[in-house]
Amino acid sequence: MSLKKWIVSGAAALALMGTVAAAAPKPVTVEKDGTGDYLIAPAYYAIANWKTELKVVNTNTTRAVAAKVVIRDSKSCDELVDFVIYLTPGDVWTGTLYEENGKVYLKSTDDSMIIGGQVASPSHPIVVGGKAITVNYDGKDPNTALDKSVIKNVYWHGYVEIFGLVNYSPKAIEQYYHDNFNSNYQVRANDEACKPLDKLVMYKVVKDNTNLRTLSGDQDVANSDLMGKETIYAESSDVNGRRFMQLNMAAFGNMSNQPQYGSATNPIYGTQTSLLSVVDDADKVASLDAALAKDHIYVMYEGDGNSIYPIRTHFTIPTKKYWFSDGNNGMPSGYNLDNIINTPTNGAIPFPFEYYYTLNTNTTPVTFRDNKEHCNACNNTGTEISGQEAQDCSIKIREELHFFEDKKRTSLYDSSDPIAKYAFKEGGYIDFNLSGITYDGKMDDDNNVTFKGMPVIPTTFTAKDVQGIYLNNWLYNQYHEANVTSQPQF
Repeated sequence: MSLKKWIVSGAAALALMGTVAAAAPKPVTVEKDGTGDYLIAPAYYAIANWKTELKVVNTNTTRAVAAKVVIRDSKSCDELVDFVIYLTPGDVWTGTLYEENGKVYLKSTDDSMIIGGQVASPSHPIVVGGKAITVNYDGKDPNTALDKSVIKNVYWHGYVEIFGLVNYSPKAIEQYYHDNFNSNYQVRANDEACKPLDKLVMYKVVKDNTNLRTLSGDQDVANSDLMGKETIYAESSDVNGRRFMQLNMAAFGNMSNQPQYGSATNPIYGTQTSLLSVVDDADKVASLDAALAKDHIYVMYEGDGNSIYPIRTHFTIPTKKYWFSDGNNGMPSGYNLDNIINTPTNGAIPFPFEYYYTLNTNTTPVTFRDNKEHCNACNNTGTEISGQEAQDCSIKIREELHFFEDKKRTSLYDSSDPIAKYAFKEGGYIDFNLSGITYDGKMDDDNNVTFKGMPVIPTTFTAKDVQGIYLNNWLYNQYHEANVTSQPQF
């Protein structure tokens, strides 16, 4: 099954709203109670026996919510697929990402997913996606002008965004259905909780060709309307062999301060989704960076006294796609472009890009601490001694870092093996001090965003064997806010 894609324009939504006054934009905030109008599942896996189950909850028990699900790879932030879900009051949508025959799909049997009038159900699941695990990009070497194939997208892992679009009155939905579809349909007296709303009725009413319909009493999706959870798991041969990790989705508020319906030029069911397509002010991109900002990242690791168990940390950067593809004022300071790993080193390729931060351990220390208050700091010597290999403690932070695995820097992912000697074999944690990195959002000359640190969601996997299925796993993300010296003034 194919899906069309979309762009929602905040300006176009204003035009559709006519004389209705729009709320003034507000800075994006981290909603620490787990509810928001914008959710991020920071890491998914869909390869071999690894699957990822997604759950999105409409926590509003008296209003219906239309929301957009966007699934992106973590390297270039390109889309695997996107679609609208129709959440009736108090509703939950569930879908599962998985790999089959070298391609990544999402399957849902939940009736909140309706495409082309087909309602998902256990007997009639909806399956979307179908991109290869790894998609190659054919580019030209800028030095030789010869074609070469480089890795652009890795769709078997990435992240998922949930954008709240419009909050609807069930009574208004039923009234429109009564007036335009079925005059015998009984309309409820008010928007009371615990009275189910027919999903197909909602779909037929709110879907207006390639956009969402405006109805009486429409509202912006509130910062308390959406909540989500993901479960990453591997199946073994027996029922009790399911190994899983669960994580609540990161929740953000004020991503948009007005309903997002779409327009003739930027339809909801049209081309690819971008951050700018679902916000009411361009500076929201930099404001999201400020909300994500961290000046320390902490990665916990385990050991048995003899060896250290391998771990992976994913760094989700939701604004990366904007800065490298859509930003008109250049990338913020702190970002770096690099040639894709595993390609020839005789010249950088402008696209596809690889994003990274380099942690210079002279200014941004990486410190290992064990459970007994001992610590080892990774510091460059700053000088090279003739006849000896120069010490290298710097780390390139990309979309994923592997620690204590038998990998080298030339492999697909950066390895932190050069700093492994600083770790404690009984376990502990790594403190990445990012306060030496200065970030300047550069949205425009009047609304720069500056802080020390990185705008990321770090998510850590730890296990005895991360690449096998014998797991002793946990999964977490955390917030450590940076000192934001300036942010957009809305």
